[in-house]
Amino acid sequence: MIEKLLLLKIRSTPDTAELRHNLRVHIGDGSIYAFAMSLIAVTTIIPVLLQQLGASVWAIGAVPVFWTLGMNMPQAIYMHVARPRATVKYRMLLYGTLHRVFFFIIGVVILLLGAGPHRRFAVPMVLLCLMCSSITGSLGALHWFHLFAATTPVHLRGRLSALRQLLGSLIGVLGGFIVTVVLGAVYFPLNFSILFVVASALMMVSVTILSRVSVPESVLQTPRPAAKGNIIAEGRRILRADKNFKSYLVADALMLMSMTASAFYAVHAIGKFSLSTSYAGSFTVVIMVSTVIGNIFFGILADHLGNKVNLLALTAASALASFCAIGAGNVLAYGLVFVFMASSIALQGISRLSFIAELCSEAERPVYVALANTLTAPTVFIGIIFGALVPALGYDVIFCAAGTFGLAAFAVLWYRVVDPRRIIKE
Repeated sequence: MIEKLLLLKIRSTPDTAELRHNLRVHIGDGSIYAFAMSLIAVTTIIPVLLQQLGASVWAIGAVPVFWTLGMNMPQAIYMHVARPRATVKYRMLLYGTLHRVFFFIIGVVILLLGAGPHRRFAVPMVLLCLMCSSITGSLGALHWFHLFAATTPVHLRGRLSALRQLLGSLIGVLGGFIVTVVLGAVYFPLNFSILFVVASALMMVSVTILSRVSVPESVLQTPRPAAKGNIIAEGRRILRADKNFKSYLVADALMLMSMTASAFYAVHAIGKFSLSTSYAGSFTVVIMVSTVIGNIFFGILADHLGNKVNLLALTAASALASFCAIGAGNVLAYGLVFVFMASSIALQGISRLSFIAELCSEAERPVYVALANTLTAPTVFIGIIFGALVPALGYDVIFCAAGTFGLAAFAVLWYRVVDPRRIIKE
């Protein structure tokens, strides 16, 4: 069994029935969810959908902005006002279900408005639903990560995160081929509508599996700030006291700014090389295959050398994606852009939250995660600025700026952020 392979070389981790059960739940949930997202990928499918709906470059550039803001911004506010009357598991499942429902609504909106006289309303409604999905996903993820960390030993988290993405990406390769066939064989807008409805159904399967997680009594209630007062006061205390965390926030902001260029890659390639929209599925296949390889390597790397090494690789990969987009002379060479982009996304999924979890105690973890997400998320507004500047400056200037942000993030991580595992050893 997969969960036994995870435990095989971790002698310090008790091999209990509950742990094996939770590992199976996390693997099943994560892999099916990743497969579903391969059908409606935020980096390839949604930008091409908006282009087909007649959206401006500004609207296309808003995709990662809306997604990232929604996935991060509400957390600190939510923790400030949340009441600990409902369990962590209940809230996780509630918001997780709402997150998935909005993708179904997008599918319906595309079908009803995508080709009719009210087509002009489709783009803002898709963006609104995307924002709502990301907000509810963010609130669910806050509780999910609290349970994930509580039910997974620290030395298994990187490996388990990588395995979840690995299995999802393996199935996602099939998803990419499905996208290519559906977009090429079915007329618009029914083709995109089918992808969103099927993806939403698969996500419902994943949340059903997640509902079976066995939750320790110590983390049943909604996480609250460790200190007296509220999360704002606790956040101020942390920012004053933890210089290493502040340096990480700077690097994280630059990293997010660099990754906003991902919204333009698929649209840029289709326009640059006069490709059909079905190539969005081919790009997804490249991303999934690259993610498979990356998760095998980077998951092991995180467990052995630490998550800081992975974050350095993330910033480098993000920068390389932008610079390759500028220099690629044909569609095959452009494939490297999606290889590097996939690596950066995989690395973010494996190590970003895991690194934050290592910077603090278990009691402080929800506050640290909420602070990081809330404070750095607004930097992705650079994506809207990029979209507004494309008509005047062209894609190359935008990609050059994004690559520079990636290099700056690498420098801050290298020189200013201390790996918490190194502190423990010392």
